Amino acid sequence: MYLFYTLGHFPTYNFRQLELENVDRFKPEIIASYVVKYGGCYGCAMRCWQFLKTSKGPYAGIVWDKPEYETQWAFGGNLGVTNLEAIMQANMLCDRYGLDTISTGVVISMAYELYDKGILSKSELDGLELRWGDPEPVLELIRKIALREGIGNILAEGTRRAAEIIGRGAEKFAMHVKGLEIPAYDPRAAKAHGLNFATSPIGASHMMGWNYYEIMGVPKKVDPFTTEGKGELTKLIQDETAMYEAAGFCQFVFSNGMVPLPLLAKLLYSATGIEEFRNISYLQLVGERVFNLERAFNVREGLGREHDTLPERILKDPVPRPPAKGQIFELDKMLDDYYRARGWDVKTGKPSRKKLEELGLKYVADELRLE
Repeated sequence: MYLFYTLGHFPTYNFRQLELENVDRFKPEIIASYVVKYGGCYGCAMRCWQFLKTSKGPYAGIVWDKPEYETQWAFGGNLGVTNLEAIMQANMLCDRYGLDTISTGVVISMAYELYDKGILSKSELDGLELRWGDPEPVLELIRKIALREGIGNILAEGTRRAAEIIGRGAEKFAMHVKGLEIPAYDPRAAKAHGLNFATSPIGASHMMGWNYYEIMGVPKKVDPFTTEGKGELTKLIQDETAMYEAAGFCQFVFSNGMVPLPLLAKLLYSATGIEEFRNISYLQLVGERVFNLERAFNVREGLGREHDTLPERILKDPVPRPPAKGQIFELDKMLDDYYRARGWDVKTGKPSRKKLEELGLKYVADELRLE
């Protein structure tokens, strides 16, 4: 988690990206000091289950699964909170209430900034004072959101809808894409990853298009700040995500390179006997088909280029801290490159008839009445 902060991610203070005091608390050796048990899915080499225990302080007695990177960020850096025990408590509450930790943390961080800017008053927040770094109101807001009580009834709608209900310019502080809250990666610090957020059919999902080239430098390092070639790179990763998911694999397994394409082909052929699965180019074609079909669903429902965007803060406000200091997100240029890489119409973002027919999706082009 500390590593991602040094790479320009682990966004702070509702994506304002200010320096986070006491960020050292997120170093792996400190997190590891709470671990009491490891585990994982049957037969998986990742072994990503970890269970933590707190033994002192106001949150002593918690034994729960580890708040992973996104959760540490959503209830940590994005709220200016570095109290690990409080983050563990927030994670446990969300699990018990059945709340998504990313969406819950992001909508709460919006509320914190709205209070900070004077847009939300103490009385509108049921008497809560939302001060950056203070975790106590976070825990109360989780409860209120789950029970739809007071201000929680509005925040439970998510950042986009909550901002619309609040009004008074609140939309400017809602960090979402297509209504889905942005996860713990700053688009300005990894341009292809940000382009994936903007063009994802379901919004800024942390489980779609995770760009390991930019973020981890594997299988080869790509400059995260340049815009060049990011359309093709985004397409590549999105299609791979769709392909591995269609094959039933966990995102963590393929993004960490544990099941490379040649191995995937062997596994699928061995399990099914289908000859085409031995062909890597066929598997890549499957991923591209899936992504184009998902896009077609959105086009049918009225979505287009204007919906492939990011919050104003990401597009206009330069990052104030290294290593991405001074970076903004050059959306229009990269969207043009992305649509060209996909064979879609650059002006509208619609898949072209030619591309859909190449993918064996003529019936989709017919339904969309594409020329």
